[in-house]
Parts: sequence; structure tokens; C-alpha cells
Amino acid sequence: MDLKKVAQSVYRNGIKYIPRIIPGVGLISLGIREYKGRKGTPFPYYNLRKKEDKIAIGKYVAQLGLIVWCVLKTGAIYKSVQSLTNKIEERPNIERVEKTPTINEGGLEKKTIMYEDILDKKSLEK
Repeated sequence: MDLKKVAQSVYRNGIKYIPRIIPGVGLISLGIREYKGRKGTPFPYYNLRKKEDKIAIGKYVAQLGLIVWCVLKTGAIYKSVQSLTNKIEERPNIERVEKTPTINEGGLEKKTIMYEDILDKKSLEK
């Protein structure tokens, strides 16, 4: 098979439909296609007695539903990430130590943590 023919068939049958399933972009492209197809028609563009018009309105509803679903999903993901970060920050067993002192022994540095100082600071904060 010729690679050029394969690329053309993929473009005709698949790739050009990808923007139609992207939320927001699909709604705009649907509006543009409907506008081009209904040029010259009188004002009530959609007649609910015609099957083609019912299908067009159904496509609009489907695109709006996709947008709403994506917004709700994004909000749920944001809330879950926010609650996870809040739980990590409020966890009492995580110790945050600033400026740990180092001891040089024979060219090697050892970091030491004085747990008594940390416990004293926590008791003073309460």
C-alpha cells in the first residue's frame, strides 16, 4: 500500500473528528458546521418535527453534557488533591526540622537531630 493513500484515508476517516470530542472545541465546531449548513433558512432554524433538527439539538446537548462532566470531574480532582495535601500537613507524626546541625568527624558530615528540642517546641506551641 502507498503510505500517502493510508495517511489520506486516516485523515478523512479519523483525525479530523478528534476536535469534535474535545470539550468546548467540539461545541464551537458543531456550531460552525450547523451555521454553514443552515445558511439562508428562516429564523426558527430548528423545527422539532424534523428528524435532522432533533439530531442537531441532541448533538448540542451531548456537547454541553461533555463540558459539564469535564468541569465536575476537574472540580472533584481538585478537591481530592486539596484534601490529601491538607491531611499531609496536619499529620502529627511528620516532623519538620529546620537547620539541622552537622558534626564533622574525619571529613564526614553527620546530621544530628535533637528530639528533645523538637518536643519542647511542640509543647510550647500548644
